[in-house]
Amino acid sequence: VLADRAICPHKYDVYNLYKKYLNKSVGAQNRKEMFLCLAEEVEEFNTSNRGNAWMQPYIAPTNNKPNQPFILVIVTNLMRCCHSLQQASELVYIDATVGLDNLNTPLTVISTSTPIGSLPLAAILTSDETASTLTSALEALKRIMPSTAFSGRGSITGPQVIITDDS
Repeated sequence: VLADRAICPHKYDVYNLYKKYLNKSVGAQNRKEMFLCLAEEVEEFNTSNRGNAWMQPYIAPTNNKPNQPFILVIVTNLMRCCHSLQQASELVYIDATVGLDNLNTPLTVISTSTPIGSLPLAAILTSDETASTLTSALEALKRIMPSTAFSGRGSITGPQVIITDDS
């Protein structure tokens, strides 16, 4: 009975069934289909007047081309309203967090502090935390920022002070 895998499946059998279930119900992870679905979501987000988003899909490296990192930048309508606060022109925090999903996608939150607490100004998801990827992400963020970004200072001038952690 213990040798019959129909009755007592091996852990790899259970894992493979779970993986098939996830691919069917959630979709493929970190594959072309996932980025196509995400691109559709970004397009729908932009056209539904819920804010602005921009995405660069991940392209794996080849022999003659380096990889293109995944970048997703988001400014929701709530975040757009937070940009009109005076604090957004004075002090901004940039904080990155990793390990929130299976792919360890870094989430970088740009926020400002107010008397009621921290308020978000933008969110950035990337495939890694290299300087070139974050520079590209911030350049993309500047393109989708509202004209009233950082309490009227604009996305080019930015806030007076930016504080970030050491990661």
